[in-house]
Amino acid sequence: MDILDQIKDRLSRLSVKNGYAIAIIGFLTWMTFFDKHNFIDQFRVSGTLSSIELEIAEYEDKYQQALVDKRNLENNKEKFAREQYNYSEEGEEIFIIK
Repeated sequence: MDILDQIKDRLSRLSVKNGYAIAIIGFLTWMTFFDKHNFIDQFRVSGTLSSIELEIAEYEDKYQQALVDKRNLENNKEKFAREQYNYSEEGEEIFIIK
């Protein structure tokens, strides 16, 4: 019975502040590891989302460049073919300067 008295004594010493601290620690532990939307998964999803947003920006740039190329092709097909693909007519020599 001596052990039970010690446990009761220690439990009675817990104040309201300690109860709040225990509740906060319990809540944070639950949210970190056990919850369906825990902090660890949220961090992973955030990283994936940022990488996908970068990919979207790259593809938007490529799309804009494709639209410019399409416009150039529609305006002057021969010039576009000569500049982009180094096409030439018979007897012509091509010099590429970079």
